[in-house]
Amino acid sequence: MPATAGYQRMVEEGGSGEAGLAAGSNAGLATVRGIELTCDDRMRAQVIEKIMCSFGFDFLPLRAEFGEAAEAVIAEARALRAAIAMASVRPRRARSG
Repeated sequence: MPATAGYQRMVEEGGSGEAGLAAGSNAGLATVRGIELTCDDRMRAQVIEKIMCSFGFDFLPLRAEFGEAAEAVIAEARALRAAIAMASVRPRRARSG
């Protein structure tokens, strides 16, 4: 049976059943249990999607959509970019001669 059929059956059964047990979880799907994503969850998901698809993301559209809440993610991105830049700088060894 295709994976999508098992997923569909799991949704129809309220998040339980064979598909859920085979996956090692009998708690069901988050969407069926009513777990809602926070603004931070949605924002980070968007950033991850942009990085995976476009290999980066723009700060301005993120600010436009999420307002001041985007500042924490932007600060993290800047810190990570600086750390990567520092890690890529290698000091030269002195030659003995």
